[in-house]
Formats: sequence, C-alpha cells, structure tokens
Amino acid sequence: MYAMKIKLLSVLLAASVLVFTQCKKDDAGPDTPAVTKDYSPLTAGSTFTFRNIVSTSTVTDTANYTLTVGGADTVYNGRTYKRLTGSDTSVRFMAKVGTNYYQLATFAALNTGVFENYYLNDSVPVNTTWPQTISFTYNIAGAPTNLTATLNYKIAERGMSRTVNSIAYSNVIRVSFSGIAVTGAPIPVNITATGDSYYAQGFGLIESTLSVPQQNIVVFGTPVGTIPQYNSKEILLSSNVK
Repeated sequence: MYAMKIKLLSVLLAASVLVFTQCKKDDAGPDTPAVTKDYSPLTAGSTFTFRNIVSTSTVTDTANYTLTVGGADTVYNGRTYKRLTGSDTSVRFMAKVGTNYYQLATFAALNTGVFENYYLNDSVPVNTTWPQTISFTYNIAGAPTNLTATLNYKIAERGMSRTVNSIAYSNVIRVSFSGIAVTGAPIPVNITATGDSYYAQGFGLIESTLSVPQQNIVVFGTPVGTIPQYNSKEILLSSNVK
C-alpha cells in the first residue's frame, strides 16, 4: 500500500506542472465586466512561444513550443472555451468571463476526467486566497479509493513590473502557490511545494515556476518513501497578439 501511495504522489507532482498556474471556480469573486486589456488574450491567430525547463537532481530537460489560438471552441459548464493548439501537438482550452480566467485540465494518469481550473481573477486585491481542489479515484492496494488533492493560491503582487527574456512587462499580477494536501487516502499526506505564476496585462502568462524539495514521507513515525527534488520553469519567449 505504501509503495502505491508514493507512486501516486510522484504522479501528482509531475502532473501539477501542467496546471499549477492556477485556481478554484468562483471563490475569488463574482464575474464582472471585462477590462480593456485582459490577462489572457484569446483572439484567433494569436501566438505565444514558451521555453519549458524541467530539472531534477540528476537531469535537466529544455523544450520550446508555440501555442496558437484557433480552431473549434468548446462549451463546458456554460462557458465557451477557446482552443489553443501547440506545436508539440498539445491542445489547451481557455476561457475568460468578466475578470475570471479558466482553463480545462485533466490528469489522465490520475483518472481525474476534465475539470475547470480557475487560475486567476484580475480584479481582486493583494492577499486574496482561494483553494484549488481536484477529485479523482486511484487504486490503492488494489482497491479504488476516492481522493482529493487540494492546493492553495494567493494574489501575491499586483501592478508590478517584470522582465522576462529581456522583455520588460508592466501591470503584472503574481499568483503564488503553496502545498499539496491529499485526503481520502488511508493516511492524509501533505507535500511541500511552492510556485509562482506571472500574468502581464495584454500578454497573459509570461513566467511560471514550481519547486519541490526532496522530502521524506513518514507514516506513524516510519519513513515509507521519498519525494525527489523537482523544479520547473516556463518563460514566454515571444508573442504575437492579434
């Protein structure tokens, strides 16, 4: 059972890189009128080129890819999501309603199915917090177990300036992330993890980071496994907003 639990945690941490840039549906505030320049341009034909760097204690992998807005939209939970197709064959769906920003996500390895990741509200003040919860079923010791992973986010800064890839951006919002709590398992587990996502008005995501230190998992005073060191960084190299 313990081996299964450690495998589960490793998969969860790896999957977190995909979406933990960030949030829970409608907890940070109601939908409000759109601003002139939002924090996730979704006009057809817009392109965004990123560099993703993932490193462990033994290896570092770097890859560049470009997202292009376009193709068939989809409707989920009453919201219309724009399609973004990646040069790495990935597909993302993102939406903006008033000052609320959403992304459809799924962790296939955890059998989560599709869920809405509410990752930003551009109108709330600094220190606003909200949880992101993900419900899924995972086999532990051969038995399907209903689990919930909960993350915590906060608007850490607003109206800041940040330079990424030698490009100076203004009106930036920083969203911080801390900790992963897994409940519903035979023994609840808390994982140390921190990260930041930076969103620039008129450009969207310009930088994100995730840091997971090596840490031991101890159950009833007995070490049952180790989560290895894991770090990732994604930066916007260039963009062309239509």
